[in-house]
Amino acid sequence: MKKDLLFERTREETEARQRDAFWAHGFGGSYRVVAFLWRGDPKATPVQRAGLAFFALISFFATIYMASSVAYGDRPWDERIVGAIALLAPLLISIRLFRNSMLHSKERRDAGAHLHDL
Repeated sequence: MKKDLLFERTREETEARQRDAFWAHGFGGSYRVVAFLWRGDPKATPVQRAGLAFFALISFFATIYMASSVAYGDRPWDERIVGAIALLAPLLISIRLFRNSMLHSKERRDAGAHLHDL
C-alpha cells in the first residue's frame, strides 16, 4: 500500500513537471516569460534579473555590431539609412529589456535608502 502511494505521488510530480512540454499547457508559462521580458517584475529574483540583463546586453552588443557593419560598409547612403532605421527597433528593445532588469519594488528601494545616508 505504501509503495503504491509513493509510486502515485512520483507519477503525479513527474506529470506536473512535464505538463509544459505539450503546446497547449505551455501557453501559460510563455505568457509569464513574455510579461517578465516586456514589463519587468519588481519582485524578480537576482538570478532572473541577471539573466535578463545578460540577454539585454548580448542583444545590445549584437545590434551595435550590426550597426557598425552598416555604417562602415561599402554601401550607398540610401542603404545605410535604411539599415540604421531597421536597427533602431532591436536597439530600443534591448534598452527596454535592460531597464526592466533594473526594476525594483518600492519596498526594496526604501530599504536601501539608509545606505545613502552614510
